[in-house]
Amino acid sequence: MDVRHLKAFLATYETGSVTAAAQRIHVTQPTLSATLQQLEERLGRALFERLPRGVRPTEEGMRLYPQARRLVAEWEAMTAQFDPGGDCISLSVGIAPDAGPWAQEALQRLLAQVRPVPLLKLLAGDQGDLRLDMAHQRRADEGFVLLSREPVCVMLPVRHVLAGHAILSPSDLQGQEWIVCPDLPWHASLVEALGASAPYLPAHAASPSMMPSWVAAGHGLAAVPASLAALAPDAEVVLRPLAGWDVCWETGLCFRPGAMQLPGPAALISAAQQAAVRDWAWPEASPAPL
Repeated sequence: MDVRHLKAFLATYETGSVTAAAQRIHVTQPTLSATLQQLEERLGRALFERLPRGVRPTEEGMRLYPQARRLVAEWEAMTAQFDPGGDCISLSVGIAPDAGPWAQEALQRLLAQVRPVPLLKLLAGDQGDLRLDMAHQRRADEGFVLLSREPVCVMLPVRHVLAGHAILSPSDLQGQEWIVCPDLPWHASLVEALGASAPYLPAHAASPSMMPSWVAAGHGLAAVPASLAALAPDAEVVLRPLAGWDVCWETGLCFRPGAMQLPGPAALISAAQQAAVRDWAWPEASPAPL
């Protein structure tokens, strides 16, 4: 068994698909399948359950995953130190889909402070040594360091009749169509703040990052983190605070137990713990500072 077997295992575990895993590590599907079979034979355990579509890790596979992730990260960190470019540490960071521009800029500034310069991999979602995610998505066994904070505002089309208001009151919003995400931690408090103006049959979105383009197209208003306005096409939306409703979107680094034992994650976490939280600053041209 060598690092090649562990990389094949990690790719399959994280993608849930032999085909996608083979594409990720740039091998053919038969080669990856053979590598997984060799690993399972060496360990004497089945690591995946084969399904009609994709694979699912067995209990043994779930036990192996954190150890394999640590060993591969240590191997990559060790080999990076001997690259011609000089001293380097390995670091992989998963970016949650709803980690908005403000939070990602906070991460970018933080990475610029990490020394030695990390050999960085940016991954999608729940992958990597640690991840940039919302505070409410932190798992019970994870550590968390807050990086950024921004207000949650009412987003509406730039040509909406209420766009000229500097601050919106619940009565202003009577009868308005809404797009909501009921799973978000602020949803219940928004409904309470709106009172009698709360929407009866709002449209539902799976995540706040989906909302800006739909708001811009005129399908309803939405409560979203301020920086997500950048996701709307051609600046077709505006943000307005809701009177009496003060809610913040907090984003930071989530990391598993043992992350501090790896050089890359330890350097980033240490820098984050010493840095000031990046609080939202309204652009000078904004007509509605909080």
